[in-house]
Amino acid sequence: MAKQRPCVGYISEEEYECDSYMSYESPCTRDSPDCPRETNQELLDEPIEEPTEEPVEEPVEKTILELISEKTGLNRYTESHLAYTPIRSEVVYDLLSRSLRLAQEIFYDGCRIYFPDIYYREYDGPHEVRFGWKEMQDSFFRGDFTDRIIAGKRYQRSALEYYINNMTWIRNQVCHFQSCTSVCQVDTLDKAIRDVQELAAVFGDEAKALQARALRDELHQGAKRELSELETMWLLAELPGARPWQRYQLHSLWKVPDSHPKGEVITRICQELKEKHRSIDRPYWPSAYLEAYRDILDSWTEHL
Repeated sequence: MAKQRPCVGYISEEEYECDSYMSYESPCTRDSPDCPRETNQELLDEPIEEPTEEPVEEPVEKTILELISEKTGLNRYTESHLAYTPIRSEVVYDLLSRSLRLAQEIFYDGCRIYFPDIYYREYDGPHEVRFGWKEMQDSFFRGDFTDRIIAGKRYQRSALEYYINNMTWIRNQVCHFQSCTSVCQVDTLDKAIRDVQELAAVFGDEAKALQARALRDELHQGAKRELSELETMWLLAELPGARPWQRYQLHSLWKVPDSHPKGEVITRICQELKEKHRSIDRPYWPSAYLEAYRDILDSWTEHL
């Protein structure tokens, strides 16, 4: 016989303690094996496994070299379409001269802080810093040169030689400046000034690293202006009274390799230049090349 539903409001003590008073068809008592209270007690008696925590990797602290490099935009390079933009010879010389002077100041100040023995022995001012390879070997690296800690980082001799010898190219270009230097690719000039910026970062000199970055930005902005002017001259070249091409522009454009990527304007100008003068296909023939090259320059300057 089915159990009668109890009156509303009536709950036995056993049902109340077991929280099963809502089940009227199968009443529950404390001693019942189906009692949820007993089941819950068994769960409470089981040992609880503590969650295992995965090891957290500690952030690697960056060196002063890395911090300054990031803050000053060391690895922000020249845009590819500006690589072969012609730049005036005097502009190139001025940028390289200021970069060399800045490199001398960076090295001089760095020696004063981290190499006082060499500083007092060798230099009375930045102008005395000579970045020739032999001069550095005879002054800075002479004797038993040991590892040094610079701006919190230990450098071996080979590493310092790498950063310092990078200044040799700028030193040579300024001391022996000639036309081939003035037609260097923009990214080559940018790389040279970048080396100066990196030297400042090695010595922990953020202020001078920013100065080197400013020189690089000046180079980039100058290349953009030159490219804009070149495009305007090219578009108006066939009109009467058009501005003639400048010699520094022709010197640079004639030496652009066909296989190298370059912007659309420079590509089309170079194509027109070489299509008009296909006879010069071997510029390593000195006499014939130079004679024809002068004729090309003169004809372009007069008629374009």
